[in-house]
Amino acid sequence: MTTGWGQSIELPQKFMNKDEIKNIPIFIYNVTNLESIQLKIEYDESIILAEEIIENPVGILDGGYTFTTNLTEPGIIQLAIGSNSANVFSGSGMIAQIVFQSIGSIGEVSSLTFLDAQINSVSVLGTAVDGSIEIGNCEYSIRGNVFYYS
Repeated sequence: MTTGWGQSIELPQKFMNKDEIKNIPIFIYNVTNLESIQLKIEYDESIILAEEIIENPVGILDGGYTFTTNLTEPGIIQLAIGSNSANVFSGSGMIAQIVFQSIGSIGEVSSLTFLDAQINSVSVLGTAVDGSIEIGNCEYSIRGNVFYYS
């Protein structure tokens, strides 16, 4: 097992409309010889609901990785990824997406906080970047007239 210097994991800060469903990515950075990932993420279940985990959405973990997810505890997401192959990933990229539904009111914010974040059985909580989801009105329209003068 090799651990990379500066390896990290990140959840972004995003906006969602009220009653919207959105996929929120989970990114890893500077990982060397990825054998396993273990995550536990906390969120406010009165503002958003985690509906499912999309595994390996861009295909960077092809070939020999298994995903185990648990969304049964309200406000908690658990994700474990393990390799059963000698061909392991090194690098950065999106490893999964969490499908959230917004149920809160406009202006409410739910933090997405890593309670546990391990890459190759080594804690990366010190470099993990927590995210958030803010419920807003992200629909905009622009109206007006265009005049041409010659």
